[in-house]
Amino acid sequence: MTVETANYEKKLVAIVRRLPAERGKQLLDFARFLAFETFNTTDLDFLDNLVETETDAKWDTLLASDEGQTALDRLADEAGSSALNREH
Repeated sequence: MTVETANYEKKLVAIVRRLPAERGKQLLDFARFLAFETFNTTDLDFLDNLVETETDAKWDTLLASDEGQTALDRLADEAGSSALNREH
């Protein structure tokens, strides 16, 4: 995966997380259309292996909450402070 592709992936994930479910479905349908055009096949079985587990859903809910964001910010601050302390 290239850096450019990784950036697209991050942006797409950020967008789809903010979309209503129906719009997310439409985005997935469009992505399947692009994959069909690109790979010239309807063999997109690899998508079926990306089933979200109940644990994934719980994490997504937690991370989308204000409490989850606060915890992530705190962890990022601590990691940044730790990295700075190691440099000195």
